[in-house]
Amino acid sequence: MKIGLLKTLAPQTMIFWEHFIKELGLEVILPELSNLEAMELGAGSLPEEASFIQLMVGQALELVERSQVIAVPQLELDNDLQDNPQPWLIDPVGVLARRLSMGNVTALTVYGDAEEVRKSAFAVGNKWTHSPAVVKRAWEKSAHLLKRPNLVPQMMLADQANVLVIAAPMLLEEGFLLANLPQVLQDTHLHPTYSHSLERKVCLDFYPRTKLELSLDLERAQAGAQALLEGKAATKGILYVVAQGDAAGLMFARKLQRIARKPTLILPVHPDGFDTAALEQFASSVRV
Repeated sequence: MKIGLLKTLAPQTMIFWEHFIKELGLEVILPELSNLEAMELGAGSLPEEASFIQLMVGQALELVERSQVIAVPQLELDNDLQDNPQPWLIDPVGVLARRLSMGNVTALTVYGDAEEVRKSAFAVGNKWTHSPAVVKRAWEKSAHLLKRPNLVPQMMLADQANVLVIAAPMLLEEGFLLANLPQVLQDTHLHPTYSHSLERKVCLDFYPRTKLELSLDLERAQAGAQALLEGKAATKGILYVVAQGDAAGLMFARKLQRIARKPTLILPVHPDGFDTAALEQFASSVRV
């Protein structure tokens, strides 16, 4: 069986899935188009969607002809939400079927703890191989790829102002979608602490302090990151990075901005670039 595997949305965890599927004895088919080519292909089908969705759709469209099954990341575990603000994150299989008439698509868990990913791995592994022994062995050989070191972010650097950069992990993990933002931050003497680099569980524990009612864990973790670091003296400002075309992400950033107590900027980004003048003005305000 040929499994077409997306490389975007959660590229760090997809490394685990690629290894796991190969250990099942199945063939992994990866996208061959460049990120730019894939995003342009996705934009041709869904021009109004966020850039990260267009990139994902473009990769999926490329893989259709070469794969028997397309495996896509499911970013939220709870797919039974009555008020579903972002269906692509919760039910990518259903959305691909409705919007693009894609048939044989399987969702893979990519966020959450190792036990949640394990349940997903055993479910799809047994579905594809019908051999629990093979699945167990593949898991044992691949599980180590889910372990990531808990890094303590460096909050103070000489001649630089620390800013908390809050954005969806599928945006921060895909450097292509950020254009040259990291370099521009450095050039404007801003030292970023990225929300997805903080321990997810700790951020979720801090989320209730925001008093916001959010239904998605991806949003709760970002809100928790703000609650965790905003009160620290080293944090001079908050930069909310939103993918161009992500209307839901923009609304969420505005919610966080309304409760912020430090200087803020909402910055839409696209692989083509972003508003550097707005970022430079923000940098000047936090450096003061």
